[in-house]
Parts: sequence; structure tokens; C-alpha cells
Amino acid sequence: MAGERRYTRIPPESTGDRVYMTHTLECSYSNLVGGHVWQIEEDYVITGNSGDTFSLTLQAEYPVTDIFGATIAGSGVLEFAIDKDSDYLLYSPISGQEIRYQGVQVATTTSEGTSLYIPSYNLVGKNNSTYGQNVDRFGSSQVTFAEGQPQLDSFGKLRVSNSTVLGNYVFHSDILPEQFSTTLENSASVTWDSDSHSALLTNTTAVGDKSIHTTNTYHHYTPGISHVYMATLAMSAGQTNLVRYWGMFDAEDGFMFAQEDGAFGINLRSRVTGLVTNTFVAQADFNKDTLDGSGGTSNPSRMNIDLTKDNIYWMDVQWLGAGRVRFGVYTPDGERLVAHEIQNANKNDRSVTTTGSLPVCYFQANMDSGGSPAAISNTAEMRAFCSTVHTEAIINLQDQVIDGVASVEKVISSGASTSSEVYLATFKPVEESTPGNINHSIYWPKSVDIQAFDSDGADARLTVNLIAEPVISEPSFAGVNPLVANNDVEIDTSATYYGGGSKVGSFFSYGTNRIEFDNTTKGLAAGYKNYSDQGGTKTCTINAISASSPAIITIDQPQHSHREGVALIIDGITGTMSSINGDTVYIKLTGLQTAELYSDSDFTTPVDTSGLTYINGGSLVGVFGTPIYWAIVVKPTTPATAGSTTKDITVMVNLTWTELKQ
Repeated sequence: MAGERRYTRIPPESTGDRVYMTHTLECSYSNLVGGHVWQIEEDYVITGNSGDTFSLTLQAEYPVTDIFGATIAGSGVLEFAIDKDSDYLLYSPISGQEIRYQGVQVATTTSEGTSLYIPSYNLVGKNNSTYGQNVDRFGSSQVTFAEGQPQLDSFGKLRVSNSTVLGNYVFHSDILPEQFSTTLENSASVTWDSDSHSALLTNTTAVGDKSIHTTNTYHHYTPGISHVYMATLAMSAGQTNLVRYWGMFDAEDGFMFAQEDGAFGINLRSRVTGLVTNTFVAQADFNKDTLDGSGGTSNPSRMNIDLTKDNIYWMDVQWLGAGRVRFGVYTPDGERLVAHEIQNANKNDRSVTTTGSLPVCYFQANMDSGGSPAAISNTAEMRAFCSTVHTEAIINLQDQVIDGVASVEKVISSGASTSSEVYLATFKPVEESTPGNINHSIYWPKSVDIQAFDSDGADARLTVNLIAEPVISEPSFAGVNPLVANNDVEIDTSATYYGGGSKVGSFFSYGTNRIEFDNTTKGLAAGYKNYSDQGGTKTCTINAISASSPAIITIDQPQHSHREGVALIIDGITGTMSSINGDTVYIKLTGLQTAELYSDSDFTTPVDTSGLTYINGGSLVGVFGTPIYWAIVVKPTTPATAGSTTKDITVMVNLTWTELKQ
């Protein structure tokens, strides 16, 4: 009778009371193929020879011996449990059937199945006596709390509240332009939605629209400590030729949730071979929970995820080059689910990615499966609410830094204006830490030592200003210490300084003075670092162009959005000067709002607009540039009279900083 394997009858009521039993089967085999190693707790399939076809979970394997005690190669006995439906229908193997593993035959049955019954002493709930306590293959009992299962970090430690936040990004009032670089192509946009307080990535239906929003911070990975990412977002329905990613990644490496051509999944990106590869795992192939609402063993949570609704996504990363990566979501009642895990240990001859220190990124692009620009049918929106990255231990990042120092000296000639700033130097990180590897180190100013004296040796007074992103022209950067190999900070002392930028520090100095910065409580966001994605896409609006060689532009904003040395596209001009629309140009800055146009970055070939007319319009579009600039400027105060210095003033500056290399 169907289902009778689930119980046995006990006397005296041999036809009445039933005791629940766990049914397993034994079956002998032979003809082991290729030295196959039996995988305990893995699934196999028995089929063929006009017998039943069913799946089984292998529990044990025993060798068989001949009369002399020698093991018979390729033969043995298997102990297994079969799936519930097949067990209920009394399926059992017969002699001569194929035993398959991952679709490939590995052995042949040589006997019928023999039933083995194990008494089941289950701890069960009163509401459903079929739900018992689970015991894993190590004999460990599964323990849960009222709120759900206890959480373990990526290294198996019980997850508690102790952690260190590496980055928090809440789009409460803007798209966090100081912390993110935004890259746009064609008509795509990233804007702040005031109703939902979210960063809204929007792609039109145009071919090749692309919107990318990436943190400048690469969140520092500490070996042996779990790295956790969480984010909330919702998006419009997926569609053909639309690709979306969200997670911790850049253009070369990372771990991300994905939607490609409307199909949800996860993606692993790596350039460990020298070429960037993407490995997409579809939702149906998730190895922990498919999140598709189908139930059963593949979807134990029975959650059916709807990407158009706001969901909490998470991942944790062991890294160490070979660590596991887990991807998951939270259920509506707050339970944390693991949907898929990527196991890397004992599988690869190289690390899984080149680094575990990665940025948070949102990506949406109109492109086909081959990565070529394509059109989509409907406007696509991706709405990001917030995200966070933390490391699952209390750590002080300042314990992992190294110190750096740079010196500069300048003589301010007699007669200098006391109301004008005098440029001392601009510092910047190198763009590449090693050839082909972008420098993502983070820098915190530690102290500024100033000594100023006049030509008679008397102390001089100064106002000292520290400026982020000054407007400078024709800098000549060199290593702050050319004797140190792999020196990764450079200094310029000869650029033309036009002001602008953001004042990040200002103080008065008389004679010898030291200003110290407290970095003990400052996180990654407070440090200075190179920009991600080459600083993102910037646009400058033009309101005038001269008819000259070189052409001189005037922009309609407080200061330039671009630096020298970056290729820009000029477009949107009306008048006969429209002949330069679509050209690639380079700007040589001549002021906060003016610049000369050239066709090359060395400023040898001017853009000639002589004899052409400009009516209105125009813009410059291009990336900002990777390195961050950080300048020191001073205003001499004494000795002076009538607004000018009366003696030469020598200024000597020592800048020290701490650096978190990555």
C-alpha cells in the first residue's frame, strides 16, 4: 500500500497503532566508472532497465570483499534515502539499472533494494508533526530562535552586533555627489527623487543609454574578517536588452546581484586572468533558495521575490582570495535567507577576484547579451534607497595605515598683495599603484607644519588655506620623494592657480606653527582618495566662444567641471561655429570660467574658430579625471603696509598624512 514505508505497526493492535519510521534502502553496485568518488549527501539518479526512475540522496557507501578479505574493486553497497514522492509510491531499484551523478552514469545496480527502517524519535511541533528537528551530516542539531535562525558570518562565527561600518549611503537629500562618481552615456540620467528620497537611475529607450553610480570609496578588506554588503532598491520591470547590476563591484572585479534580459540572478566579475570575465548564475540555478515561490527543496522559504518592489539584498564575503561568497535577501518578516553561495576554495588556481576591497555600485545599461549598445522598449528606472558596507569586527583602520610626508618651500617677493592667495603646491595620489592597477588608497591629513619669516629673519604672519579641487593650469607633478620606490603621492609647485575648489581647512600662522588633524575617529568616507570611474561624467554649459585661434570659451557656472588633459566632446553650438560640434577637444584653463580649446592634450594644435560666428548654446561633456587634487595656498599678512608686503617672505611647509593602501 502506498505510503506504508513511513510507519510500522506494533502489537497488540497490529492493525491499528503506527510508529513513525524513517525508511532507507540498500543496494549493491558494480562497474564503477573512472574511479568515481561517492559523494555523501549528494543527489544521484537511478534509471533504466524498465525499472523506476527516481532521485536519491546518498547516505553511506560500503566496500565488498572476496572470501580472502580483499576489497573487490568497482563494487560495493550503497545506503540511500529516496525523494519523498518516490518513497511514497514504493519505488525501489532493481538489478541492472544505471546510477547517474550529474547526468553521467557512474555505476550499475546489481541487486534489488533492501529496505532498512530507522526508528524516528523526532522533536516536533504540535501544529505539524512532520516538521522535525534537523541534524546535519556532522551530527549537529539545527537551533533556531523565535525570530528565525541564528546568523553566522562568512567565517562561521555567530553574528552579533559588534562591527565596524566602512560606508553608509542614504540618499535622503541628494545623490551624494561628494561620495559617488556618476557615469552617463547618451540620454541616461541619475537624479534625486524628492518623493521617495532615492537615487533614480533612468535609461530612455535610446540605443546605448547607460547610467552608473559608484562610490569613490573602495571599502577596505581586512583578511580573516567577514565583509558584509546590504542595500535596498526597487526597479521597473526587466526587459530585453536591459542589464542591471547592484552590489560591490567596479568595471574589473566584484560580486553583484543582476538582472539580464529580464532574468534575475547573480554575477561574479573577475580579471585575475588579465581579461575581465563575467559569470552569470540564473535564479533557477541558485543552490540555496531560488526565491521563485515554487516551494519544495529548491525554494524552502517559498518566497517569490518581486524586483519591482523594495527588497533588502545582502551578501557576505570571506575573500582571502579563495573564500566563499553568499548572496541573499530578507523575507518580509525579517528572516535572513541565503539564496546562493559561490564556493572558491580548492577550485581555482588563482584568487577569485584581484581584490576584496570594492566600491558600492549601481549599474543600468541598454545593451545586448554580447555587450553591444542596443535599444529597449520602455523607459527603465532603478531606484536606490540606501546601502551599507561593514566589516564584522571592531577594528581601527588607523592601526593599518602608513605615514607619508612632503615638503615645499617658496619665497614670496616683496610687494605681494595681502589680499591675494599665493600658490604653494598641489598634491595628488598617483593614478596607478602599479601598472594597470588603479590606486584606491585612502589618505587622511595628519599635520601641517608652517614656518614663515621675512628677509630679516623675523617671524611673518600668514593665512593658510587648504583647498580641495583647485582650478589650476599646466601642473607638473613629480613624486614627493623620488628616492622611494613605488611612491604613490605626487606634488606640483609650478601650476598657475586661479582659485576655486572647496576650502577644507583655514588657519592663521605666525612664525612657526603646527596644525594637527584628529583622524582617530574618521572613517573611509572622510579620507581623500582617487575617484572611481575616472570621476564620472561631467557637463559644462558654454555661453560664449570667441572667433579666434585658439578659440576661447566662457562657461555658465562658477568654475570649470573639467580638468586639463581630459578628452571632451563639444556639441550643441548654433551659428557657423556648429562646424566643431562633435569634435574632441582639450581645454587649457585661463580662469575660473574661461579656457582655450585645443585638439591635443599638449596644447600644440589650437581649435581655430576665426571667421566663424557663435549664436548660443554648447556644452563640454567628458569625464572629470581619476586623481583628487589637494592644494595649499597662503595669504601674507605681515610685514606689510598699504596692502602689500614690504619684505621677501620665506614659507616652508611640511605636510604629513596617513595612508591606507589598497
